[in-house]
Amino acid sequence: MLMSAECPRVQFMGQRPDYSSKLGLMFGDYIEAYNPKAHARSNDVFVPRTEPCIALYPTLNTNGSWVMFNLNMKSYVRRSQWRKCTISDNIIQIMNGMAGETGVQAADILEVDQMVA
Repeated sequence: MLMSAECPRVQFMGQRPDYSSKLGLMFGDYIEAYNPKAHARSNDVFVPRTEPCIALYPTLNTNGSWVMFNLNMKSYVRRSQWRKCTISDNIIQIMNGMAGETGVQAADILEVDQMVA
């Protein structure tokens, strides 16, 4: 039986959730994530300070990291420092172009339609 006003997760983990890091983003948000390589070599002006990413889901660790899709490297990365930005037409074009590369094939659509029918 729950005897206090705290939720079971707070009682079990011993810490309250940080809503800005855990719930500050949504799936598909465009963000500029800080590049850890730029932090390691702060004097190198050729290493970009941020990378364009699309937020996927939180990792639910104590750092408040999120798994993101890096648009430059076209791979998944984990980042704990980011800045949420408004999505621009350039980013929309990049995402639409990438959907054409790895998107759903016509054969996949036919198989799904046959399973539903």
